[in-house]
This record gives sequence, structure tokens and C-alpha cells, in this order.
Amino acid sequence: MENHLRPQHEFIVDPIETFRLEDGLATPIDVVFRHLGIVSSEPVPHIRKGRPEPLAASEQSLAEIARRYEDDFRIFGYQTDDYGNSFTLKEGPTQVVESSEARS
Repeated sequence: MENHLRPQHEFIVDPIETFRLEDGLATPIDVVFRHLGIVSSEPVPHIRKGRPEPLAASEQSLAEIARRYEDDFRIFGYQTDDYGNSFTLKEGPTQVVESSEARS
């Protein structure tokens, strides 16, 4: 499977520390600086802040995402039944994207 659609847990190797992007970059940057011996009291600026764009998905699409990435949801501590404000439900057909490897 190409990496764009590949479940994220397949990239994990031991030992590794993972972070959630939605929690910000301050903690992972602090960890990297600490490992590299860099001392900095300056916060990392958030320069390119865009406005969030709402995503729309059908219930069928959300169910497929939950099925396909079930292990990612479990390993990284996300709930498959609580998308919060991430998605707006829409009506209509669902387009499921498959990688070329999955089709062969």
C-alpha cells in the first residue's frame, strides 16, 4: 500500500515516542531539542496559521475509515465514534480511494 493511505501504526518502530499534531508542536520540539542538547527559551512561532476548513463525509465513509484504520484508532487512543468538529455529515454516495497495490 502506498504511504499516503497506509495505516500510521505501520510506521512505528521501537523505541519511538509519538505525539498528536492536534496537541501542537511545542512538546515534540522540546523533546527533539533535549535529545540534541539544544537549550532554548524561545517558543517556536506559529507563522503559517490557516483557518480550519470543515471536511464533509458520509456516515458510510466514516464507517470505512473506522474499519480501515481500526488499529490506528486503538493504538493512538482515538475514538471511532467521536469525530467531534472534524467532519460534517453529508448525504450522497461515498467514494472509497484504494491504492494501486490494494487493487492488484
